[in-house]
Amino acid sequence: MKEILEKRIRNKSLSKDEAKPHSLRLDKANVIRIKLLRF
Repeated sequence: MKEILEKRIRNKSLSKDEAKPHSLRLDKANVIRIKLLRF
C-alpha cells in the first residue's frame, strides 16, 4: 500500500513541482494527509 501511495504522491508532486518547486514539500504533506484521512 505504501509503495503505491508513494508513487501516486510522486507523480502528483512532479506535475506540481514543474509549476511551483518551492511548494513541493507542502504539496506532498497535504496529499499525504488527504490520503490518510480517506483511509
